[in-house]
Amino acid sequence: MSTRCSILIVTFSALILQGCATPVFEPKDARDIVGTLPPIWSSAADSHAIEAGWVSSFDDEILSDLVLEAQHHNRELQGLAADVEQANALTHQAGAALLPSIGLIASAARQSDQGFTEDAKTSNVQASWEIDLWGRLSSETKAAKEDARAVQADYRFAQHSLAAAVARAYFAAIGSAIQADIVKRSVESLERIHKVVQLQEREGVASAQDLAVTRSDLFATRSQLVESKGAKRDALRALELLLGRYPSAEIELRNTLPTPSATPGAGLPSEILERRPDIMAAERRIAAAFQRVNVARTAHLPRLSLTTSFGSAASELSSLLDRANRAWSTDGSLLAPIFQSGALKAQVALANAEQRSAIAAYGQAALNGFSEVESSLDAGATLLQQVSDLSSALAAASEAYRIAKVRFDEGDMNLFDLLSVEQRTFERHIELNRAQRAVLEQRVNLYLALGGSWG
Repeated sequence: MSTRCSILIVTFSALILQGCATPVFEPKDARDIVGTLPPIWSSAADSHAIEAGWVSSFDDEILSDLVLEAQHHNRELQGLAADVEQANALTHQAGAALLPSIGLIASAARQSDQGFTEDAKTSNVQASWEIDLWGRLSSETKAAKEDARAVQADYRFAQHSLAAAVARAYFAAIGSAIQADIVKRSVESLERIHKVVQLQEREGVASAQDLAVTRSDLFATRSQLVESKGAKRDALRALELLLGRYPSAEIELRNTLPTPSATPGAGLPSEILERRPDIMAAERRIAAAFQRVNVARTAHLPRLSLTTSFGSAASELSSLLDRANRAWSTDGSLLAPIFQSGALKAQVALANAEQRSAIAAYGQAALNGFSEVESSLDAGATLLQQVSDLSSALAAASEAYRIAKVRFDEGDMNLFDLLSVEQRTFERHIELNRAQRAVLEQRVNLYLALGGSWG
């Protein structure tokens, strides 16, 4: 049998053997890792489909514009986008190993022997190809593809997380501004009362102790105002940082918190396995680990490479194209590792350990996702009840202050009792503001936990 026929037979056999790679990891296999899931969420939730484009549900154009700005200018997100490009490039690089490599070699030389000079010019086209006998190269390519898919999913989750972070920072900035305004009004009220007590103390109606008490309350509340204004600036800088702006605390925002929409549908527990990008990324890393196990297992098997060379040699450049000067050759080489001091066995052990680690990471990511949804759903009901109770408390405190003011004007209540009622009203207002902001943040956290897209 000729050498050419032998090479063709080996090549054909190798192409058949390429199908003997590791089994493909499918999403259904990942569900087996998670185990049996409940049909519905434990916390009360609407099982309707998860809402898409949740940012628009707040009906706030400023918030929508800020989220879009962050998606375009956030530095960390830009870095993750570069990671996606790197992963795609590595995928192409790994895939190139499955195809032949072709190169052109051209040379010119002048030799002199005993006064005789000879020019030699050669040109050769060489093609080499490692045949993927056991699926090692294809497994490396598939592993790179799964890695790229995981990085892409990480990038999508980063987009979702950034939108949520912008929304939370936006609500925090507005809430801080509202609280600073409430404390400012409290300071203004205490300043008026302090002036009244000063006059009364001069006229002998109020004591020095009364004046000292009002002065103490005034300065303590002024200190709270300084702290509240600082918190507002910190919140604005945190928002600007997410937007990729210089942190100058100069963003203009609305002066009221948006009204949250109705509690969104939460779908079914099993659905977040296919919706949350971070869980999908963990799943793709399992698939990549499966492929790398096959790479390690086949590393000790023989490798077959084919090399073909076609070229010509002549003393004159114009003669390189003559048929008489052309030549070609085809070679096959078989490389089989014999002794590697246990390195190949260690690679298999390492790949198996990485596979188990990826499986555990996926299971934990899924459990974290379920926990975040359950906690957020439970917090939603609690916070709504708090807002309702605090709204009633504020209404009652406001009515109490109205009555107290009438009694004070009629001389039936002293100034300090009126001040106590008024300060209670300010406190209820601050508590309600915090609860309303917490409801908005809970909605954002729920959307993120469910894997809902922001836009």
